Amino acid sequence: MAIGLTVEFTVAEGKAEAFEAFMAGATAKVKAEEDLTAHGTSEAMQGMAGIREFTTARPVLHRYDVPD
Repeated sequence: MAIGLTVEFTVAEGKAEAFEAFMAGATAKVKAEEDLTAHGTSEAMQGMAGIREFTTARPVLHRYDVPD
């Protein structure tokens, strides 16, 4: 069984376009990493600290099992 993870962000007013541009690059790096444990400490995740510039709250993580 695979693990699914959806992350919900609260984007600051007027920052949507900048957030989308930031996430476009970050998403490609995140998708290239398949191991969830390693992903949490990866270079891509360290780069996600920049997300704070665009958000007003902590991300909400939704983790679930995905049948094979």
